[in-house]
Amino acid sequence: MQDAELLTGFDIQVLGSAAKMPTIRSSCPCIGVRVGARQMLFDCGEGTQRQFIHSILIPSKVQGIFITHMHGDHVFGLPGMLLSFLSLLNTTTNNAPPPSSPSSSSHAQWADIPKSRTLRVYGPVGLYNYVCMTLNLCEAKVGVNLSDGRPVIVVHELVGGEQFGGGGGGNGRDRRAAFVKRDPDFAMPGVVSRAIRPDADGFWTIPPFDDEVGGSSTVTPHSRKQNFVVRAGQVKHTVPTFGYIVQEDDKPGKVDVAQVRALGLSPGPAYKDLTEGRDVVLPDGKGVIRAREVVGPRRRGRKLAVLGDTCDPFSMSSLVRDADVLFHEATLENEMQGMAIARGHSTPSMAAMFAKHVRARRLVLTHFSNRYTSSSGEGREEGGIEGGIGGGGGGGGATYGPGKEQQFQARPRGAVARLLQQAVEALGDERRVLVAEDFLKIHVPPEGFHMLPLPAAAAAATAASTATNATESTAAAAAAGGGGEGFGVVVAGGDGAGSRVRRKEDIEQMREEEACPS
Repeated sequence: MQDAELLTGFDIQVLGSAAKMPTIRSSCPCIGVRVGARQMLFDCGEGTQRQFIHSILIPSKVQGIFITHMHGDHVFGLPGMLLSFLSLLNTTTNNAPPPSSPSSSSHAQWADIPKSRTLRVYGPVGLYNYVCMTLNLCEAKVGVNLSDGRPVIVVHELVGGEQFGGGGGGNGRDRRAAFVKRDPDFAMPGVVSRAIRPDADGFWTIPPFDDEVGGSSTVTPHSRKQNFVVRAGQVKHTVPTFGYIVQEDDKPGKVDVAQVRALGLSPGPAYKDLTEGRDVVLPDGKGVIRAREVVGPRRRGRKLAVLGDTCDPFSMSSLVRDADVLFHEATLENEMQGMAIARGHSTPSMAAMFAKHVRARRLVLTHFSNRYTSSSGEGREEGGIEGGIGGGGGGGGATYGPGKEQQFQARPRGAVARLLQQAVEALGDERRVLVAEDFLKIHVPPEGFHMLPLPAAAAAATAASTATNATESTAAAAAAGGGGEGFGVVVAGGDGAGSRVRRKEDIEQMREEEACPS
């Protein structure tokens, strides 16, 4: 595995970063995450199956797929990924039970059946119907685990909470009543539905993968306990949309090995007792080492935040705060801020403002409109990444992590470079902003990324601009409410601050996209 030596136990890989449709350089949205031995996907756009082949992920290790919202560019790859998962299992297709006892005459044919495994899928109301209908209509053979009859797919829908549908100029129609209906003709024995409701704080807590939910276990009894939690919150978009955080448990403090040795205790199992806060009696029985005297303070667990499409994620501020890595969309450039907000999307400056607000240690811009790349390679402004994928070598994306931060050279050119520059100007620190490219790997160090001090000059400049940008964002959104009439709105930020959107090709493309919003 490429860069295997860099794996830190909290590893992220971008499998898709394009909005609405794939381009020659970028696939539709998907982010792969490894926390220890457990692996997850966030969104599952078209082409995820192929991207997965070149990733640092292992199919048999994926335990959860998290969908932010039901727009096609985020879910059209899900049926294929589910079929890939099913191909790794031995399941019934007629709901017939496996042999009842080892003495059964047909027992030999079941000897190599893998242990029961269940894949969990999480997302908005309507996700269960989408999974069942697509698998049924393509004649997928979905049974149950042969070893114990458990379902192979459990779809968890996040129910309750405020529905932000229509948040950026959408029709505001709440279609949950239709989405929640269950058609018995599409029921599948191997696919079951579960509901997760918000906690008292308004956020959703995803049950640990280890837990038995409706009798479906995702791991073997010998699996190591899950050391992280996934939580979800709603963000504002044109349809109900969720953002997710992956929060690693805080880790025990480090043992002062030199001090413990000096007290007469050599390295061994007793050190674990100390890290867990238990005092240890010396081997000669003549003394006790007090854990509180030789163990440092507990260390902060690492945190990842993946936001769905949004023009306003501030409802998740408390959940996202102090994230080591924040993935935030930047669909359109600052000069198109009014249009972005009207469609429930963000600009680089909007992403940077939120990253600054929540003290994110690293901001990763993603979900770029296809206007910033060219499917033919001959666009007016090619938005590729230097050293990017460009066909072949899919696993050879750039790497960012311990020992690689200063050498990180994956800086974009063309239009995407402008998006990066706008975010940097708003945040005030180029060291904290990355641009997502397909197969970019981010290895979060064990101690997490450090919050880099903001340069003094940038701190003064960005403090003054934050309030101004926020005020002008509201004005731009109001002006853009009239659809095509908003194309000439004056907006702030970036390298064209205070300018109007005049380019003929931009206006023509905007009008074409009005009929097919992403």
